[in-house]
Amino acid sequence: MIWHNYQLDNVVYKVRETTTLWKAERGMVEVNKDTLAVLIKMGSQDIGCLFHGKGKLILDTIIETNKGAIGRSVEKEIEKPFIMIGSVNSVRQNFVTADFQDLVMKGYKEGQEFIEKAESLCERFFGKGKSQACGTFGRGFMFAFLDDDAKLEVLIAENSKIVYRARAMTFISNKNRIILKTLGKTVVANSGRAIVLLSNFAV
Repeated sequence: MIWHNYQLDNVVYKVRETTTLWKAERGMVEVNKDTLAVLIKMGSQDIGCLFHGKGKLILDTIIETNKGAIGRSVEKEIEKPFIMIGSVNSVRQNFVTADFQDLVMKGYKEGQEFIEKAESLCERFFGKGKSQACGTFGRGFMFAFLDDDAKLEVLIAENSKIVYRARAMTFISNKNRIILKTLGKTVVANSGRAIVLLSNFAV
């Protein structure tokens, strides 16, 4: 499908309690209490949120093989703004309207300043033309995080399928079939059997 002319809502919310945005056997994403949020809309439909506050990303990217484990888990504290595309029904139940003090705590003078910063990140993610080709997620989610160098990291999760793309690694998992690509190494595994490919090329 195509995201046609996405818009940001003009209301800034905060999360009233720590909330899990996505959770599966291999990982989770959560946001802490008082995280700021603004809805991302396509027409009258809410297609996601942009958050700014504190949160956590945990992802099990370890490959278990007959000869032992390969790789290590991803555990990150989230403090920079990030995007979530997917159902907002659960998290929206924990939204309350943010007040001036909530904005100041995150470094903003007013709600419009937060929305403008959110717009800047959305432009990087969707493209400046506000139209982005994208597959249908069904019940899945897509997240876009900023790393320490302000580069985008993307997590796509739907049922047992997970794709995580960061600067130093790519992880793809679908039940027992896994691909892990890091600097100089690609591991392909299926039901505990793995092949390791070495390379001088960066991911």
